[in-house]
Amino acid sequence: MAEGSRAGVVVDVVGIDRRLEANADALELLFRGTREGRERPLADAMAAARAAMAYANDAVVPDTVWAESIEPSPEGPVVFWDLTGTPEQNRSWLTAFTDELVRGGWSGTLAPAPRAHSDWVYYFDATTRPAAYLAFRMNEEPPPGTVGRWGPPRWAVDTETTTALCRYLVDWAGLPGSTVHLTMGRHGMDFTGQDPTEHLVWAAEHDHTARVDYSTPTAIRNAGLGAWGKVTAQISDHGQDWRARVEHLRALLLQFADRLDIAFLRTGRYPVTSWIDLSAAIPPLPHVNEAKVRLNRHLLDRYLIDAHGIQIMTTAHLNRLGPLPHWDVQPLAAGQYLVQARDLEPWFANNEPDPQVIAAARTDFTNALLTPEKIKTET
Repeated sequence: MAEGSRAGVVVDVVGIDRRLEANADALELLFRGTREGRERPLADAMAAARAAMAYANDAVVPDTVWAESIEPSPEGPVVFWDLTGTPEQNRSWLTAFTDELVRGGWSGTLAPAPRAHSDWVYYFDATTRPAAYLAFRMNEEPPPGTVGRWGPPRWAVDTETTTALCRYLVDWAGLPGSTVHLTMGRHGMDFTGQDPTEHLVWAAEHDHTARVDYSTPTAIRNAGLGAWGKVTAQISDHGQDWRARVEHLRALLLQFADRLDIAFLRTGRYPVTSWIDLSAAIPPLPHVNEAKVRLNRHLLDRYLIDAHGIQIMTTAHLNRLGPLPHWDVQPLAAGQYLVQARDLEPWFANNEPDPQVIAAARTDFTNALLTPEKIKTET
């Protein structure tokens, strides 16, 4: 039988078995509600799917079948089925999952999630390109300490800013004739709709992680949102010189300067997908590693993680510095400043910034650079 059903939820048994034959260790399952269900808020469907996942995990023999998380998609909740067992054990889990959905008043289909066909990640994986890193001002302050003490990760930026940002990022990254790859949470898919903006907003506010990639055979632009108001964006375009790429990235910084704690352009391997990629930044951070940056988000409005050829600073940053004769300092709105090297070529024209230029810039900014000692003092 190609499909099975559990009192209102139709399970694509054959499709699931075929997908497992190709990858027996894990599977992503998409729950599509009926038309009535799809008219309900996605948050409701996500909550129902999470409850059904917890019920199914508890209902089966331990260490046989296990789903780790529920992630959003434009089509409905996606179940990350990270541990699968025998066909009988898998059926038992699916039965428990669908029965719980039905008890919650849901109906629809459960099938393997569509796979993304775009291979944007591999186009330029050996290249280095400048990337924009932005940290938006938050409407809640993460306390210092570990992620566990903070509680679940949150986007933590007001809705008005989030909506304007996502609308801008879609326009900023758009390429004529491109394939669009949308990521919501951990789930990525080729997006065939007209506009992914509302999906980016939903994923950022409800799941704290969202990303969109526009790709052609010769160019890619991507932008991603992550926990605690952090954004990355990058361009790889064989048809542009370094000046055009840098100018396009700088426009993103200037668009939202009045709502940022800090923002900068930094060279990194392609693709940069989040602030975690600072761990492979070029050159390495001088005083703190990526984990220290991540765990001290609350200090970025007054400390710099490094010197950069182009960055947004606050008054608190500049108050820690002396004269900057080799830099152009342009006042912006709300106490923000664009601080840019007068000669950008050593920073962005080659695969890596000039080491001597980096060393001199770090000397200029030394009193504002984040160090382990300053973290200890401020905590």
